[in-house]
Amino acid sequence: MKILSKADGIKKVKSMQKTGGARIYKVKKVKTNVRGKNITMYNLFTKNTRHSSMSNPYGLEMMRYGGDKAAYLIPVNEDLDKKNIKVEVKIGRYDIGMGSKGNGITLWNRNVEKSGDYKSIAHIDNNGKITNYEKRQPKEVTAFIQKIAKGMKDKPKGV
Repeated sequence: MKILSKADGIKKVKSMQKTGGARIYKVKKVKTNVRGKNITMYNLFTKNTRHSSMSNPYGLEMMRYGGDKAAYLIPVNEDLDKKNIKVEVKIGRYDIGMGSKGNGITLWNRNVEKSGDYKSIAHIDNNGKITNYEKRQPKEVTAFIQKIAKGMKDKPKGV
């Protein structure tokens, strides 16, 4: 289960509410614990009782209430906005977001969703090594990724 930042989580909740096929009739915000992290879980109650975690077009986990009620789950770590989100950059049709998860920086394109999450375009480890997830991308995007990687290489150890 992917835990979203507060901004991304609220954006996803609003997007799901606007999606007619999701048939959302109620949103409930609950504090809970997932894998040892205190998070806010948005429960989006739906009339789509035939959907399940493994079978829904939105790529979201689901939960059942009795036999006739279901909810899509959107987990949000409200602290992610405060310490992990670094930069937002627009290059052509790419709206690039970056975040640090301790093992480097992940870059994603906010204009493309894959399985209910933004599509990752690259990862830069703490030593500046680039893992590119796209076969083809604009030269400007590649240059931006390389610039970030160079900054990672030049960064003093332990910072």
